[in-house]
Amino acid sequence: MTGDITIDATVFKGSVEIKASYPEFAIIDAGFDEPFRKQLVEKYEALAETQTNRDCILSITAKVAGSQVVKGIFELYKVVRARSGILICANYPPDYVRALTDLGLPSLPGFELCGSVEEARIKMERLRSAPEG
Repeated sequence: MTGDITIDATVFKGSVEIKASYPEFAIIDAGFDEPFRKQLVEKYEALAETQTNRDCILSITAKVAGSQVVKGIFELYKVVRARSGILICANYPPDYVRALTDLGLPSLPGFELCGSVEEARIKMERLRSAPEG
């Protein structure tokens, strides 16, 4: 079932943008966790190396999420933050946002949650232009 994971990455205005999709049934597969995390990090690292900033917008285009997805997001977050980047997660399935919030991910420094990629791009521009401090 891990072949059902699709991770695409591009660069938009200096930020790595990752689009992750998977079918609903994939997140209950015990084999989903490791390939999902690994692909997120590999796609990010491949493009981040070519950018002056290390920011990332992750778009989840699935209708469901679970602990395995959260683990993947957290793993990507750690890599992005290690490079002093910001991670914005967009399109996270609305019915699962509360669980993500309860786990504390949105309260971590350098992590933001947005409803759409366009909103994430605007927020990224605003965060980049904000004075440090």
